[in-house]
Amino acid sequence: MCIRDRSYVAVKVNGQSGKKVEVNGTQITERQLAGKYRVRAYPVTWFLMPSGEPIAPRTGYVGAEEFLYILNWVKDDLYEEISFQEFVKQEQEKKKSEKKQSKR
Repeated sequence: MCIRDRSYVAVKVNGQSGKKVEVNGTQITERQLAGKYRVRAYPVTWFLMPSGEPIAPRTGYVGAEEFLYILNWVKDDLYEEISFQEFVKQEQEKKKSEKKQSKR
């Protein structure tokens, strides 16, 4: 499954770089961009709306399973309805239920 290709644009930023990037028609450095989103530790993954408005950050290493949960939570706009922890709990309960039904 390739969620990223359909629903996301991945952008890698070096928060210590003076390299210029364009953000909403304005030239700023990658360092300034990291500051805008209050990046204080690495790695960090930010999820933003198309307007650039922040949805949520995730600091630290994220394993594949958790990252897939995050992608689906953001892609389906569920962050507007439930917490990430509640979403994961619901998804895990669905998986358990599906496993039980498939064993029948």
